[in-house]
Amino acid sequence: MTASLPEKAPCVVIGGGIIGVSALYHLAKRGMTGSVLLERKKLASGTTWHAAGIVGQLRESSAQTELSKYTARLFRELEAETGQATGYKQNGTINLALSDVRWEQLRRSHDHALRMNIESRLLSVAELQTLWPWIGYTGVVGGFQVPSNGQVNPLDVTQALAKGARMAGASIFENIEALRILTSKGRVCGVETAQGVIATDKVLLAGGMWSQRFAKQNGVTVPLHAAEHVYIVTEPVAGLPRDLPCLVIGEERAYWKEDAGKLLIGAFEAKAKPWGQGGIPARFEFDELPFDMDHMSDTLEVIFQRMPMLAELGIKTFFCGPESFTPDGRPYLGPAPELPGLFIAAGMNSNGILNSGGAGLTMAEWMVEGFPKKGMGSLLAARAHPFQSNQCYLQERVTEALGLHYGLQWPGRQMETARGVRRVPLHHELQRAGAVFAERIGWEVPMYFDPKGCDWPTRASLGYQDWSPLVEAECFAARDAAVLVDQSMYGKLIVKGPDAVRALNRVCGAEMNVPVGTSVYTQFLNARGGIEADNTVTRLADDSFIVITGHPSQIRDRAWIEAQADPAWRFEV
Repeated sequence: MTASLPEKAPCVVIGGGIIGVSALYHLAKRGMTGSVLLERKKLASGTTWHAAGIVGQLRESSAQTELSKYTARLFRELEAETGQATGYKQNGTINLALSDVRWEQLRRSHDHALRMNIESRLLSVAELQTLWPWIGYTGVVGGFQVPSNGQVNPLDVTQALAKGARMAGASIFENIEALRILTSKGRVCGVETAQGVIATDKVLLAGGMWSQRFAKQNGVTVPLHAAEHVYIVTEPVAGLPRDLPCLVIGEERAYWKEDAGKLLIGAFEAKAKPWGQGGIPARFEFDELPFDMDHMSDTLEVIFQRMPMLAELGIKTFFCGPESFTPDGRPYLGPAPELPGLFIAAGMNSNGILNSGGAGLTMAEWMVEGFPKKGMGSLLAARAHPFQSNQCYLQERVTEALGLHYGLQWPGRQMETARGVRRVPLHHELQRAGAVFAERIGWEVPMYFDPKGCDWPTRASLGYQDWSPLVEAECFAARDAAVLVDQSMYGKLIVKGPDAVRALNRVCGAEMNVPVGTSVYTQFLNARGGIEADNTVTRLADDSFIVITGHPSQIRDRAWIEAQADPAWRFEV
């Protein structure tokens, strides 16, 4: 007998992939008993089921690395807690470098691992040949190994998290689609389904590649787009160790992992193929997409050259499935600025498995305690801007976003797709004067001037850049003479009303009750004494202020002012 939907719940999670199930598990563990998860089909039936299941730990910041370490620890402990097998094995990962730049990045990762108390090793080619003898090592400079990384079975670990959530008092309803979020006085008050309404004041949207359109229907910005992701699976390989480390060659955009005695080889090609531009079919459930051999031929050719034995092995599976990617390659986590009571955990950029434990923990902290214990500044859902929900923009950007996984990253590296979306008033005059532009949240920002008229350099360098002497000359000009800095792309918020001073004094570290015409440099603070924003505020009139903030931050900063204010105060932003 199928249980009926409850009339109310402390929280409703929308989406039954590993992120939504992990969030439900952690919510229940933190005492939010009676929380509900709604899944339109079956658990893990969208993207989770076909994930490669690689579990890495080193991320771009210490906070994110701590959360990935937690994920690996959770996967080790979950089977003992629930009795449900997860397929987790700690077989480690090895990254290869084919260039001096990549080798320097791996050496820096080795230093980062030491700081984070994660065991790691730098490997010579001779050591690599012993550990991974199935490939050729032409052009390889060296390798980097993290023995405590691993891999997991995505379906099994999702079921283990679901079982743990139910054991802690949560409920999961499959084959029930969330139709829309209900609101009252501008806040979440419930979720409507075809089987009835669940009253709640907290909703977590973790709908994977469905999140963008569902959010947009509810007036919320969650820009992401699906792209095809492919891998091949060989016939069984004689003598292949079950504890074989996962191998990654970023410059060739490929990864290899053992999979039940076979090799699973996947790729993150430089130019991806968008999928689902017209919407995702309603029937979509555990579905595959046609494998486009023409699109993948160049990448596959490189893989076969690196592993000549593939020519003798049979290929059992050519798999293609969709995954969602964000414009900047980072997930969206945290409160939705447009709708109090709604939280977002979406856009995992093919890192859903390794993000799952940490993302679930973080969202539970946010929803139960009001804030996460780790800094999530670069991942905030509130960093998204409404223009990024444009389908043409997303379709073009996703072709590049998938490739960010294995592409080289260096200071000043620029996105090449979806450019020219937002321009400063003097854009063409600056361009004629030799300005070279970088992209920031769609803005074409003049970064420096090149008398030779060269475009932004594409040569990867972690040290001295091609533009370094030009920037140096401008710094000397600023020191010795004068410069005019164009900040027209910066965010501008008008805070106006009888209680504008009170609203700003609630969030600002400096006193805002200053004479008209006064500008104050200040920070927006939180209740823990942390900094939420770094701004300049100018009093325009007794009841009016202008807040100047960074171009990526205006949506987030506006939401912070409104969220901290007393609802009875008379002001608007």
